[in-house]
Amino acid sequence: MASYSIREMSLFSGIKAHTIRIWEKRYNLFSPQRTDSNIRRYSDDDLRLLLNVSLLLSTGHKISKIAELSVSEICSRVNSMDEYQQASLLPGILFESVLHFNESEFSGKIDDTINEKGFEWTYENMLVPFQRKLGLLWQTGAVPSLQVHFASNIIREKIVKHTASLPQSNTGDKSILFFLPDGELHELGLLYFNYIARQEGFNTLYLGQTVPVEALVELKNRSDIAGIVVSITSSMNNENLKAMFAMLRETFPNAGLMVTGLQVELNHGLVPKEVKILKSARSFRVYLGKFKNGKGL
Repeated sequence: MASYSIREMSLFSGIKAHTIRIWEKRYNLFSPQRTDSNIRRYSDDDLRLLLNVSLLLSTGHKISKIAELSVSEICSRVNSMDEYQQASLLPGILFESVLHFNESEFSGKIDDTINEKGFEWTYENMLVPFQRKLGLLWQTGAVPSLQVHFASNIIREKIVKHTASLPQSNTGDKSILFFLPDGELHELGLLYFNYIARQEGFNTLYLGQTVPVEALVELKNRSDIAGIVVSITSSMNNENLKAMFAMLRETFPNAGLMVTGLQVELNHGLVPKEVKILKSARSFRVYLGKFKNGKGL
């Protein structure tokens, strides 16, 4: 059975460590084990309880009232809430499955939400917030990289599956090219943008991870490429960024250039003015809508 420090409990739930200690003393909500050096260690049951308490608090329940309930009553309240399917609550229910590499449970929770809300709603409102928090937990050392890879692989499978289920394009001879530059491996966001383009009726050419920009010259004579979407998550210096966009412009002079990713969000001032920054799936849909109306990318 796994055990968690109070810091890890705080990171997983969003509840401050100081608050957890207060609840422990005032309401006897948790009974952590103690190490020989008197350090608290919490169990799987403690984490599950804290996540459920966090969900109830998110919907306006008072901690004093929650503490009066038994563990089974708390679970029952969570499962019966009308708000249970709200976007602000959904990411939290995935963490326990990922922490224990429970593929059937993790995948099942995603599928249940897709059946209830649809794939696009599920990805944008459930999986994007979940990925951001999981990434933060990895950066702070609370979650090992194995869990991140585990979750990312299952989410990737969902995107690929739903993309493959889409009908063929109805936009004729125009295509949108998607790729990650050399060294870039984080492709879930770009895969989803590829899904959106396909869902909107566009032909797409998805090249995937770590593509050397100079290799794209092989596609120079492809007159059907009307737009190019590149994702930059890892660090890229200013000179390399400018060189990449200059090469893309030279190779595809008539294509609209678009960029997304964490580094763009942090350093949007480094992006040339003629390159459109895609801050969200919604902004990408807006650009695609303009293109379909004859305004170009």
